[in-house]
Amino acid sequence: VSSYMLWLIPDFVSNYFIKCTCIGYFCGGDHCRQLGKVFWYLATGKVSAGIPSKKECPANGKLRDLVLHMIDDDPEERPQSVAKVRAAINEV
Repeated sequence: VSSYMLWLIPDFVSNYFIKCTCIGYFCGGDHCRQLGKVFWYLATGKVSAGIPSKKECPANGKLRDLVLHMIDDDPEERPQSVAKVRAAINEV
């Protein structure tokens, strides 16, 4: 399995969340930004170099809103826990 395909495996994503939480990676850091971009790519098949397009959002803007929150320039404004991201994904 190639490395980009691992993101399609739910167990891999869950393990990534656990790893990030346990070692304090995730909390508003660059991993949050990167994961937001990965979510966008998985949902749309497109790499967004900037702000994701509202027209391309497959979830009526909900996923785009989550991604924008995750890629915010201010780390304090990004989700501060994996649990918050997981809850937001479940709402999408």
